[in-house]
Amino acid sequence: MKTLLVAAGFTILSAIASVGAWAVPGQSTTPTGAAFTSACAGNGYSGSTSVGNAINNGVSTSSGSGAFISSLTCVTNTSGVGGQATTGTLSSASAYNGHAYSNSASAIAQPGVIKLQSTNTGSSASAFPGAGAQGGWNETFTPVGGGTNGTPGILVVPMHVSGHMESNGVGANGLFEIGAYRNNAFLQPYGNAINQASYNVFQALNSAFNPHINQMSVAVGTVLFGWDYQMKPYGAVDYGPGALTTTSLVIDEVVHFAIPITWGQSFLLGIYAMTSSGETASGGAVVLNTASAEFQNTVFWTGDYYALAADGSGGPITGFSLTSGSGIDYSMSFEAPEPASLSILAGGLVAMGLLRRRAQR
Repeated sequence: MKTLLVAAGFTILSAIASVGAWAVPGQSTTPTGAAFTSACAGNGYSGSTSVGNAINNGVSTSSGSGAFISSLTCVTNTSGVGGQATTGTLSSASAYNGHAYSNSASAIAQPGVIKLQSTNTGSSASAFPGAGAQGGWNETFTPVGGGTNGTPGILVVPMHVSGHMESNGVGANGLFEIGAYRNNAFLQPYGNAINQASYNVFQALNSAFNPHINQMSVAVGTVLFGWDYQMKPYGAVDYGPGALTTTSLVIDEVVHFAIPITWGQSFLLGIYAMTSSGETASGGAVVLNTASAEFQNTVFWTGDYYALAADGSGGPITGFSLTSGSGIDYSMSFEAPEPASLSILAGGLVAMGLLRRRAQR
């Protein structure tokens, strides 16, 4: 379960309860080997949700009536197997009770890669102006050769996360989250020993970070985040003077998920992420603020997966086969060259061609 508490004096953001027995729409309806994206922009936006949601079912909430929800626009897309799902860029610019706002969001996802972006300019005097984007993919995997078929183990999946978040002005709220699903369910430490061991591995592998920046089970200003499933959040939020405020955050690290497996048996893995740019609350002072979460380059599968014993002990198990139901090769990194790198690469290829032609003369 994830909850979000806000200090008295402001309207309380709605919290989304997460139950391990089911997955959210979007993630649970995406075919194996396919990708899903969703984006929302406008007014009446709440970003206090779980990753993997479909439009208006957790990505945004439209509680209220009248002008409060009239300008919220959302779009979703699901790709074919091996394809790319895109939302395009949603943009919104209007006013609520005389308070102007503008925001935008976009999402691109394909197996192995997620690219998200959201921005918001407004104030907490408006009714939650904001924008958010979701993206991810599902894949069926069969682990073979690392253990005796029919016995349990833990698959460790590293995902590289690179992005930049900014929040400037009291009330500005930028969030990023990345999480994993197994067989359409959150990865929670309940039900049996391997679920608990996998969760312990997840926590241990992702413990070396500043909990203030990441808002991991600690109070940050007037907000408390907590959860009991494998998801890693980051926040750049401006709570004003005297509070624990992080207005700028550059992220460039690897997040490790620990997946319970049975050797020789197939399972469905989902990797999903979200960005949210908006306000910490509604009903505050008219203070113009800006928030942005830029993750276009990029969140990607590193290919450096390995396995552990079912209790998480011992050294890493490598050299086994992780076959995919779609036929996509996940043994490699899915990192895409940056545009500048592409230009350098193209220039180098041209230069090599010129040298080759000269050598042939």
